[in-house]
Amino acid sequence: EIVGGVLELTERGARGIYHLTPEEAGALSRYDMALCVANVIGADVSLVEACSIDDFSFAESRPKDCSLNGEKFRKTTNIRLTPFPEALARISKPS
Repeated sequence: EIVGGVLELTERGARGIYHLTPEEAGALSRYDMALCVANVIGADVSLVEACSIDDFSFAESRPKDCSLNGEKFRKTTNIRLTPFPEALARISKPS
């Protein structure tokens, strides 16, 4: 989907920054994504622990919210990307 989206932007002569993200009800945290992965691979979700970016020591400060807004991409291309949980389930199925 990403390759198709980039090709569509190129064909339209789009310029600027585009976030190729699905239109989901709210952004997924790293924790939410880890739970999705654990569910798909059949791992014990209780092994996934929530934490805060504040729990880690970095040389530079890190933003708490690093979500992306794909509205500009969707308006320009009319392409709707598959939400992360659905895409993860799809690619994890044996061919």
